Amino acid sequence: MDGMGDREPLLGQGSAGVRERHTGSAEQAEKGERDITQEEWFHELSKKVYLARRKKPDPWWVTALEILVILFVVGFGYYAYNYFEHLHFHVTNGYAHLGYPQAQHFVAHRYLEGRGVDKDHKMAMDWMRKAADQGHAHASYNLAIAHLKGLETDVRDGEARQLLEHANNNGVKEAHDVLHNVCYAGGNC
Repeated sequence: MDGMGDREPLLGQGSAGVRERHTGSAEQAEKGERDITQEEWFHELSKKVYLARRKKPDPWWVTALEILVILFVVGFGYYAYNYFEHLHFHVTNGYAHLGYPQAQHFVAHRYLEGRGVDKDHKMAMDWMRKAADQGHAHASYNLAIAHLKGLETDVRDGEARQLLEHANNNGVKEAHDVLHNVCYAGGNC
């Protein structure tokens, strides 16, 4: 051996005594295979590739549906941009009807302030009661304060103190002040 081991030399003898360079693997050289040219490769590839056929036009109802979807999206975008408070109220109202106390409390504030909906103190207190019954601390506080201020609520005698104590125990700092300054000082809670 000439120190090259079992490796095949890069240059070998051609058929007419001319030396050719092998660019393929040793197995290809043993089998007598040669590398194919780019043109041969393209020719082989084009036999297996199917050319795209001309696409049939969509039926009229698909086009009409696409136009309706685009008009709906543009219309909804206009509504969402120009009537955000109204949209926000209705989305939150949906969650409130599903029973989420945070959404119920938020809807109560919307009715109380008249943002996105007409002012309605009775509806506000109904939603505030629903949220307070589920343990929402701020709703409990707001319901008790509304009762103490004389708004029409369904709070019974002595319940305002319980609502304020619940709010105080759950981190509403204002409830602590009301309990000590109004209820414990002899106020009507």
